[in-house]
Amino acid sequence: MTYLEFRKASYRHLKTCDCLLESIDNKSCKNKERDIIVNTFYLSGYVIECSLKFVLFSTIQYNQNEDIYNYKCGICRNCMASKECTEWKHHNLAKLQQVIEDKGVKFSQDIPILGSNYKVSTKIKNLFYDRNDPKMQIRYSYNNQMLNKELLKEYIEVIRDINTKLINRFS
Repeated sequence: MTYLEFRKASYRHLKTCDCLLESIDNKSCKNKERDIIVNTFYLSGYVIECSLKFVLFSTIQYNQNEDIYNYKCGICRNCMASKECTEWKHHNLAKLQQVIEDKGVKFSQDIPILGSNYKVSTKIKNLFYDRNDPKMQIRYSYNNQMLNKELLKEYIEVIRDINTKLINRFS
């Protein structure tokens, strides 16, 4: 797998989120609204995860034709033991963001949540960062009352903005 596939995957996941959101109001859909909300939120995390992984490999100018599983950062425990690099294999968005910033990337201020001065509601920021909190497990929580259709639609628009700005800036 090359790192360019992360870019394709981020767009594919975003399109699927859009379809799922549309299906909430579609009476012919057999899934319950809550199922769709939780699944869309879960999948939205992969949009950003794939975008951030694309940014990481683009930033280090990794060979576009080389398999990403050959990457060795030279600093993580596995690389030091001549195994596969694990530094970039996070599902936790905050950790991935930190890995990228450790490579010298400063996210521009116009990128929602990742940019230091971009204004995003506290609820949206909390959804973004709390999705991986082991105590909250929002991404798995069927009963989380904070997550509703209106908030999810707003959240997906922020995710779309992050994805678009990251991909455009680092392509």
